[in-house]
Amino acid sequence: MDNIHQEIERKKQELAELEKQAAEQRKAELLSLHKQVGLNSIDELISELEAAAGRKSATKGKGRGRITPELREKIGEALRGGASGSQVAREFGISTASVQNIKQDLGLVKKRS
Repeated sequence: MDNIHQEIERKKQELAELEKQAAEQRKAELLSLHKQVGLNSIDELISELEAAAGRKSATKGKGRGRITPELREKIGEALRGGASGSQVAREFGISTASVQNIKQDLGLVKKRS
């Protein structure tokens, strides 16, 4: 009977070690997921996922978000493609004021006379 209990304890230890290895492997996979889909950062992946899910902003309730140069370029492409400012704001999870600022920076707004 004692041998059975010892074998059970060994198997429990083996299982715990396998679970630990699986958790470490999963963490490594998740931390490199953004690279697998061609993005530059985890934050960019989160933003893309939230946009795909139809959520407004990855940073909502978490303070002020950052508009990266890559995001700014994608916004410019969308604007040049004919999307409205409000459509772009919804799609990228930013404010319409931010879209307007980007439009001005890119020279996509007519100056008032």
